[in-house]
Amino acid sequence: FEVVAPDSGIGSIGGGGRYDNLTGVFGWPGNSGVGVSLGLDRIYDVLHAAGVIDNPEYQPWSAPKILFALFEPEDTARLIPLMQELRSLNFVCEWYEQAGQKMKKQFAYADKKGIDYVIVSGAEEAQQAACQIKNLAKGQQELVPLDQVASWLQAQNL
Repeated sequence: FEVVAPDSGIGSIGGGGRYDNLTGVFGWPGNSGVGVSLGLDRIYDVLHAAGVIDNPEYQPWSAPKILFALFEPEDTARLIPLMQELRSLNFVCEWYEQAGQKMKKQFAYADKKGIDYVIVSGAEEAQQAACQIKNLAKGQQELVPLDQVASWLQAQNL
């Protein structure tokens, strides 16, 4: 089953169901299970939008504006400090979930989600302590030193 808040624009806020042979994937075959998951942050967003929760400091969820596209899984560890810095400055960003996928696929994902900028830093950029930042709307790409990415993005009025 899936739980949605109609007209919220948020999508699913919960879901679950029966899972046959759930324990079989853990080496204990023959046992079914049931499970449920709730997206507490999404529920909070719905309640806030409906006026049930009144918190002037609350910043509702917003779509990511920056995607970190990854050549290799190892790129993640090197770029975590950059993502933490960007998030501390209130930039909404996310990782592409499957590091190592073709860049074309990662860029198509960003375009489909309406993400404005894609950050790429593979082995070549790592040697330069930099990353490529591509503005998808303009099709422009620029090499930016890692220690200047935040200020570069701020200058874009993102």
